[in-house]
Amino acid sequence: MHCGKLIKADTGEEVPHCRVCGEPATLTFDNSKLDRCDKHADRNPCAIEGCRRSTDADGRLDNGEYWLCGTHWKIGVPPRSRMRRQYHRYLRKAKAHGWETRAGAKDNLYRQRFWMFWHKKLLPSARNICEEGRVDVEQIHRMFGWDMEE
Repeated sequence: MHCGKLIKADTGEEVPHCRVCGEPATLTFDNSKLDRCDKHADRNPCAIEGCRRSTDADGRLDNGEYWLCGTHWKIGVPPRSRMRRQYHRYLRKAKAHGWETRAGAKDNLYRQRFWMFWHKKLLPSARNICEEGRVDVEQIHRMFGWDMEE
C-alpha cells in the first residue's frame, strides 16, 4: 500500500495517499513518496513494502529508505548472518572515522560507504527476503525425493 496513488472509483481521479497507512494524505509534497496523513505527519515508514510500522521522523521526513522495523530487521538481516556482520563493520568504521550528523557537516568517505552499502546491498536484500521469502533448496529436494548425493 506504500507506492502509487489511490484512484477514486467514481471519478477515476488520482488521490495522494499516506506512505505509512494508505489513507488519503493531507500533507503532500512534490514527491508522492513523502505524502502523509494527519496521523503520520511526523513519522517515517518502514522500508519494507506494505509494513504499517513507523518511527519518529525527528524533523527529517524521508521516503522510507532509511529505517527497518524490528520485525523486518530480524527477518531481512538475521543475527550472526554475513549481511549483519557487514553492516556492523561499515557502521563501526564510519563511527571510528568521525560520523558527523549535524547539518552542513562534510561527509567522510566511510559514512558514504556505509550509506552506499545500506542502499545498494542491505536494503534490496532485506526487501527481497521479507517480500519473497528464502528459498530452501534442500527442502525442495526432500519434498520431491531427489537424491542429492549422486
